[in-house]
Amino acid sequence: MVWIIGAGAAIGVAVYAWVRCPEGGYRAALRRRGTVEDQPRIQLAHAIRPGALTIWELHVIPVSRPAAGSAVHDLVCPVCAKTVTCTVRAAAAARTRRRLWFILAVVGLLGFGVLVWWGVVNFDPENGVLIVVTVFGSVIALVVSGGFADAWWAEDGVSLHGGPRLRPRYVGQHTLRFP
Repeated sequence: MVWIIGAGAAIGVAVYAWVRCPEGGYRAALRRRGTVEDQPRIQLAHAIRPGALTIWELHVIPVSRPAAGSAVHDLVCPVCAKTVTCTVRAAAAARTRRRLWFILAVVGLLGFGVLVWWGVVNFDPENGVLIVVTVFGSVIALVVSGGFADAWWAEDGVSLHGGPRLRPRYVGQHTLRFP
């Protein structure tokens, strides 16, 4: 049973890496994301054709990171000439946020593993409550962990203002994306 879960997790990770970066796998995806540097690697994106398969036009964010703390900048989108406000954090703060998202993703995966282990060890076909708690708890832990992993992956210390609180990378037709 455990090897089935391990194999499913390995397949899930492989598919996730392929989906995020089909042109070269996990190593190319890490190169694309890169490390936190003085200039943000993430770029301002404008939706050229919104929809199910949105086409984005990327533009470099022409600001440098502050030495400490964060700085608020007004960017003008070259496509629509709208002003987009963003916060650029210092490199140390961006690395700290990236580390925090990673730790939360790992904790979520550990929660998933503990719930699955608990359900397998204490399995009783007569105990419907245990089955429901194990199944729904493990699914919720896996989904939450995936959300934290996505936040870890996209963290570059830059966030847009005026968008939804839970998705600070999206504001109207604009978002932040790696090249």
